[in-house]
Amino acid sequence: MTILAVSVVVALPFLYVLLRRPILRRLALRNAARRPREALLVVLGSLLGAAIITGSAVVGDTMDSSIRQVAWQHLGPVDELVPARDAAEWHSLTRRLTTLPSSEIDGVLSLSTFDAATTAGAKSGFRTVPSSRVVGVDFEAARAFANDPAATGISGSTPALDHAAITNDLARGLAVRQGARITVYAYGRRRTLTVDRILPRRGVAGFNVSAEQESRNVLVSHETFAAMLRDGRGSGAPPYWVVAVSNRGGVEAGAAGTKRVQAAIEGTAGGLAPQVITVKKDVLATADQVGSTFTQMFTAMGSFGVFAGLLLLINLFVMLASERKSELGMLRAVGMRRGLLVGAFATEGFLYALAATILGTLMGIGLGRALVALSQSAFSSEHSRLDLTFTVKSASLAQTFTISFVVALLTIVVMSVRFSRLNIIRAIRDLAEPPPKRRRRWLVLGAVGTAVGALWTATAISASDPFGLLLGPTLVVGGLAPAFNRLVPGRTASSAIAGLMVAWGASVFAIFPGSAEGASIMLYVAQGMVMTAGGVAFVTLQQDRLVGVLRGFGRRALAFRLGLAYPLARRGRTGLTVAMYALVVFILTFITAISFMIDRQVATASADVAGGSQVFLRSSKANPVSTAALSRVDGVTMVAPLSQVDASFALDNAPDEHPWPLTAFDRSLLDIGAPTLEDRGAYPTDRAAWTAVLNDPSLIVADPLFLQRGGPPNFSVVVGDKLTLIDPTTGRTRQVTVAAIGPADNLIGNGMLYGRRGANELFGNRLVANRDYLSVVPVVDLESFAASLQSRFIGNGVEAFSIRALMDESFTTTRQIFRLFQGYLAMGLLVGIAGIAVVMVRAVRERRRQIGTLRALGFPGQSVGRSFAVEASYIALQGTLIGTLLALLTLYTIIARSDAMGNLEFAVPVTQLSVLLIGTVVVSLLATIGPALAAARIRPAVALRMTD
Repeated sequence: MTILAVSVVVALPFLYVLLRRPILRRLALRNAARRPREALLVVLGSLLGAAIITGSAVVGDTMDSSIRQVAWQHLGPVDELVPARDAAEWHSLTRRLTTLPSSEIDGVLSLSTFDAATTAGAKSGFRTVPSSRVVGVDFEAARAFANDPAATGISGSTPALDHAAITNDLARGLAVRQGARITVYAYGRRRTLTVDRILPRRGVAGFNVSAEQESRNVLVSHETFAAMLRDGRGSGAPPYWVVAVSNRGGVEAGAAGTKRVQAAIEGTAGGLAPQVITVKKDVLATADQVGSTFTQMFTAMGSFGVFAGLLLLINLFVMLASERKSELGMLRAVGMRRGLLVGAFATEGFLYALAATILGTLMGIGLGRALVALSQSAFSSEHSRLDLTFTVKSASLAQTFTISFVVALLTIVVMSVRFSRLNIIRAIRDLAEPPPKRRRRWLVLGAVGTAVGALWTATAISASDPFGLLLGPTLVVGGLAPAFNRLVPGRTASSAIAGLMVAWGASVFAIFPGSAEGASIMLYVAQGMVMTAGGVAFVTLQQDRLVGVLRGFGRRALAFRLGLAYPLARRGRTGLTVAMYALVVFILTFITAISFMIDRQVATASADVAGGSQVFLRSSKANPVSTAALSRVDGVTMVAPLSQVDASFALDNAPDEHPWPLTAFDRSLLDIGAPTLEDRGAYPTDRAAWTAVLNDPSLIVADPLFLQRGGPPNFSVVVGDKLTLIDPTTGRTRQVTVAAIGPADNLIGNGMLYGRRGANELFGNRLVANRDYLSVVPVVDLESFAASLQSRFIGNGVEAFSIRALMDESFTTTRQIFRLFQGYLAMGLLVGIAGIAVVMVRAVRERRRQIGTLRALGFPGQSVGRSFAVEASYIALQGTLIGTLLALLTLYTIIARSDAMGNLEFAVPVTQLSVLLIGTVVVSLLATIGPALAAARIRPAVALRMTD
């Protein structure tokens, strides 16, 4: 809770005022006490920023915790795995590793596994689970493993011959209970086993090193496991022989000792030269990275709403200061020092900020819960499941509370200092302040800003740093503003500066197209902030021209002219409110347009992944379906067998190994029609690139998603990268060069694609054809055909899919994720709508004398209400149009003029954006109904007599 202490330290001066300075305390409390509804409006308008920040952190914590659950469910006490080449080496490794020092480890356990298909004749009918796993383990040894039986998930004695324990995931898939009989297909044979008990998905019972969420395990004795191997025949891959090691320290904390234990294993194993797979450490690292990534994503998306909330807070305090201008002037006139005035005004803001941050944090927890529920739906599909465990960490809440509170408080203090610098006479008479003097210090600050911006720009050009390329020139332009203002009229200079900011923000990544490739989402946040600030500033400076044009359309409508008069009279306030809308609509338009463009790519992406095939099939590694058998199926015209193995990769000049799937292919893939490459490098055609990789073991086709989870932050593979390909079982290595980038095949998950000859040399007999691409006759219904293949080859654990259907499913997931982002961003739009409502409520109070005068002169109450509606519509329409147009301009330059977003084609979602535009204005109008009615009901005699 160290970070929470920052909030306490920041709050100390205000607590001192409240406890020890009674006059300042009374000034701070009196307005909130006298006008509780208006104080409540300030709090409600300010809490959304804290809610958005907290909600982002909750989603990140949930993702991190959910992936960490994998460590408990799939591994339990297992920290490292030491694979063996065969059974003899496995026994030898087990004996040697039992001598590891007890000060470092608290258990060694031998495990053996192979993939299999499992069936059962349940009461509801015949059920099959194509992708299950047989695990050979001694139950007594497993319970004693790591001295933590509960973490292993194992209970009871080791099953007898032809008996088994199964996990609840498999029991659910087969719809069986204890005592049922199941059939396991492996190595060309089938064997019937009796289910002794059902175990949870936890630890050794849930042992699973794949990316699947479920563990469909059949746990048997070593005797039954060996019998299934002896009886087997066929060409299946050999079992996975492995020794599991548990470090001291518990399920998660034990991973901290991985480096020491790895060195001890390598020293103890002697001449066997074992490979050590640091599974627990890798899972936890992935959890940290994914959790951090999601926090950053939602924070980046929500940052527009947060900034809108800060603008609303500034706007509210501008209005408060304007309303109390005479009061503040009188306080200064009777001798109150400026510092005391700042203390009183800032302490009132402190109370608002504290209440808003507390309520916003609580609201953020609820928002996070809703986001997690929506994320669960978005990230889970028929063939890909992600179970999320809602998690709220006290450390994250403390951090988000502190950030929200300190930022709000800092804003309030800065505004309080600014308001304290008033002319006493003008303040008492409620006269406008004169234009600020041109001070020399602004020239100095501008020169410093220009120098820093120029240096940053020069460095960014040489390093291709996108942030420097965007912000460096922006800082140069901003730094030149004070000098430019002295040479030409102020509005002309400021308009030119604002226009240059927009132009540079829109064109920078078209001028430097390579700099934005692989950039984080925060880059587009910064770009949106720069362009929106410039666009809003430019339009604000042109308000008189805009109003002049619009007034021509409503010469006889007094309500229309009055509604346009106030935005022109309060340009700064109008600009802040417009900016609230523009910021949020910018990112909403950005996300909506990208989602629309991706949807338009579905057919193209499916064709790229499929190549000349239409059906994708995978089967059990222990009992794969043969190419000959598939070729004999009616409707199949061609088969391209593929072989997938678990491999590891090390980046050039980096010691860490990263597990990633590798799929070997032969010439039949080229004959059937290989997938379209995303980047074929220097090769003239895709076929030339595929042929080169097939014939040269030093070349590889890279997965465009390579190491996007669990790898180095911001890593992106490119053609020409040097990688070390490693067999994690034998330790054999080979240097490979990325010759091309393949298509993103999503749920198919081929991973890295490598020529079969080179794969055979490296992986040997573990390379079996467990995947196939099929070309079928055109008249075949692909969904029905895939289902018939699964029924026909049950014993081979076949799962067949229409490639188009799989790609549609993955795009549906992407679409749902974008919708999730859009819903989350709508929270930011609520800030703008709430802002216009709060501004209008306070405007009614601020203008009550003017409204009373108009009513006394005969101006109808209905027209007064209409003028508020015109004002709200004008502001909302400005912000929405600015945000929409700037977002589309940004996307056009990024997509049409650079390769930052790959092969995406620019398109405008006219319907969706029209709904966004009209909906925003309509909802903003609805938000002003209350203030408009209140204004229309003001009685002239009462309003003109009011002094407070």
